[in-house]
Amino acid sequence: MVSNDGGLTWTKVDTPGTEESFALAGRTMSVVSDVCPTRRSAVWRCPSDLSQYAVGATRAFRTAIIPALGVGPWRAGYILASPIPSTVIVVEGRGMQRSSLLETTNAGASWSRLSDPCEQLNINQLLVEKGGRWLLSCFQGGGMNQGDSELWDSFDGGGSWSIEAHASEGVRSVGGIGDVSNTLYQGGSGILFAALVAPRAASSTAATAVASGV
Repeated sequence: MVSNDGGLTWTKVDTPGTEESFALAGRTMSVVSDVCPTRRSAVWRCPSDLSQYAVGATRAFRTAIIPALGVGPWRAGYILASPIPSTVIVVEGRGMQRSSLLETTNAGASWSRLSDPCEQLNINQLLVEKGGRWLLSCFQGGGMNQGDSELWDSFDGGGSWSIEAHASEGVRSVGGIGDVSNTLYQGGSGILFAALVAPRAASSTAATAVASGV
């Protein structure tokens, strides 16, 4: 939905599929949606489209198919970041046992698979800082919302990665990230905040500062 009057009225954005995710870069909104041939299609195997809109518009000025470049048979694209309108990073196979990072630098005309340090973990989130640093979080549940959690960073656009923090259930964590699913938020000046899903009550969250100057 989009509003051009501060939220007084809303209009549905026309997308080619379902399960939409989006990111903003300047005056361009990029939307990734799953396009299934029938309602009975397995959504994880359906291809995804990248559609781009002028901010405030309801119809796309460009749509491109995201190819099946991931490590598994699943598709289900989900947008992670768009540093500039022509560059979009998506995860293919989000929510499956193994997902893949895909990138386009020409608004969907061609795609490439990036290096994925998460291995058997699921790619959860990517933050792109103004200086070009990427922060990638990964998680794989092991029961009671606990499992393996990792935080990686890259200074060359996902070409190579260094681990910053990690934790596994029953193992002492490095960096205090915790063995739970994290949703990261940038606080400026190198500060990160994470909304942690409480392991004993999956419906509750706690906002915790997990890193400063990482």
